[in-house]
Amino acid sequence: MDKSIEEIFKEMIRQLSSLRKEVKDIRKSIADERKPCYTNQEVMELFGISTQTIKKWRDTGAIGYTQIGGVYLYSKDDILMFLKDNHFDSFC
Repeated sequence: MDKSIEEIFKEMIRQLSSLRKEVKDIRKSIADERKPCYTNQEVMELFGISTQTIKKWRDTGAIGYTQIGGVYLYSKDDILMFLKDNHFDSFC
């Protein structure tokens, strides 16, 4: 009988850990929606690109940005415009 109680507690702990991760993900998602801008690193991670690629996009005017000192920031509008400008409709 003790073993089944132990198994029940292990399952409860596993489910609580899973729930905790889900709550953390939801909080991050909500915070991201209110986020006014993204850093260079965040945009590189978002698109899976290198430092050289984001620099090339900036230098060629492919993506809009704000520069404060040596920090580059990208608004949601900058990112959405970049996606819109590089969108191609399907042929079907």
